[in-house]
Amino acid sequence: MDHPPDWELVRVSGPGEPGQCLFADRHFQRLEVRWQVLGFAPRLELLIDKYRKADSKAGRSEPLEGHLAEWRGLVRHTPRGSVLQAARTIPQQRLLVEATIVWPEKREVELERAILSSIAAMPRGPTQSWQAMGLSATVPGELDLRSLSAKVGRVRWEFTAGGRPLPRIAVERLAMPEYWLKGPLRDWLVQEVPSGHKVLCQDLALWNNHRAERLITRSWAGTLAALRGRRQMRLDLAWQCQIENRVYHLEFAQLSAEPDIALPELLAVRCCRQASATANLPPGQDEAGRAETVARTNEGC
Repeated sequence: MDHPPDWELVRVSGPGEPGQCLFADRHFQRLEVRWQVLGFAPRLELLIDKYRKADSKAGRSEPLEGHLAEWRGLVRHTPRGSVLQAARTIPQQRLLVEATIVWPEKREVELERAILSSIAAMPRGPTQSWQAMGLSATVPGELDLRSLSAKVGRVRWEFTAGGRPLPRIAVERLAMPEYWLKGPLRDWLVQEVPSGHKVLCQDLALWNNHRAERLITRSWAGTLAALRGRRQMRLDLAWQCQIENRVYHLEFAQLSAEPDIALPELLAVRCCRQASATANLPPGQDEAGRAETVARTNEGC
């Protein structure tokens, strides 16, 4: 979905929770999008009637008109502003999607249309694109979002396959490095690795045309894995994007009997991005750039 850049994401559903994204500006809640997988074809007219009954004492309402044909809804007008409630189905993924847009002052119909028309379900393919909270990444399609953390100044996503702890990809974006990065980035990266990991290699790499610090470590993964000659191999990559004034941190871990580890070729994390009128999903990293990244990452150890 697209949205104005000053509508910040303040709530997002986690793994296993009903789908929800909630956005707000500095003063009001502005956009809520909810979705769920259904085993039947819902009747949107009944859902709109539910909206209407719930809002019967909350102001004058009118049917939603002039939008894309797949959306049904109503607009409620009150002395404090207008609220749009709309719903649509996405048959291919058996999804019911509901959107609520709050207009504290004048209703902006064109922006409303742009937001609704941008809401779509991304089919599962070789890769999945994820963008929220300032992070923009493409991960292999077999991985699912396992956990997320949105602490002040530090956003972290973790992806795994089928609920298993490994393989695991984690992506972090850290703000205000001028306040917490007191030494070389390579020293900070070592401190981020949990105890029990043996450092195998630390060198430089190239990522998104940035000089990046790369660290490879190995740790015990249990008796059964050891009997099979496997350990947990972990690769950490960190770089500072001067354009965004952010530090990015990638972590990739898997069980392996090999003495080395490389990032998945389909993994991409975008930086050097400028804010635009709406938060569009950016295009993927080009193939030549990604090939260079992978090749340079594997040098030196």
